[in-house]
Amino acid sequence: MDKLNSLYETFFIVSLNEGEEKTEQSSSLPEKSYASVEEYLADPIVEGLFEESINKNDDDISLEIKAEGNTLVYEYTYLKVHDKDYIKKESFDSATENMRESMTNLAVSLRDYIKADDVCVVARHLSADGEILYEAEFKADAE
Repeated sequence: MDKLNSLYETFFIVSLNEGEEKTEQSSSLPEKSYASVEEYLADPIVEGLFEESINKNDDDISLEIKAEGNTLVYEYTYLKVHDKDYIKKESFDSATENMRESMTNLAVSLRDYIKADDVCVVARHLSADGEILYEAEFKADAE
C-alpha cells in the first residue's frame, strides 16, 4: 500500500493553495469562485494542473479525477487486480487513515473556490473490472 500512499500524496497536493502543502503550480490557480466541483474542474487552469498530475500514473494504477455533484472524486483503478479478495480492506483502511488529514484539508481548501456547503472529496478504488474495492469520503466539516 506504499504505492497507494504515494498516489494520495501526489494527487491531492495539486488542489491545495495554502500552508505547507503549497506547490509552485498551486500559485497559478485562479482566484475566483465556482458554482460546483464540475465547474471548478472545467476551468482550463485547474484542468491543466490535474492533467499534469494524472500523467504521473504507472502501469499498475490509473487515476481519473472527476466531479459527482459537489464531490471531487479521485478514482483509482487497479489495472492488474480482477479479484476483489486480492486486496485486503485493512490495507485500504490504513492508507486512508494516513491521508485523512490531507484529504480533509483538500476538502476545506475546495470551499475557498466552490460556493456550496456540501463539498467533499472521495477516494474510490476500483478493480480492473470496475468493481468498487473501497471508498472513503472526506468532508470539510470533519476538521
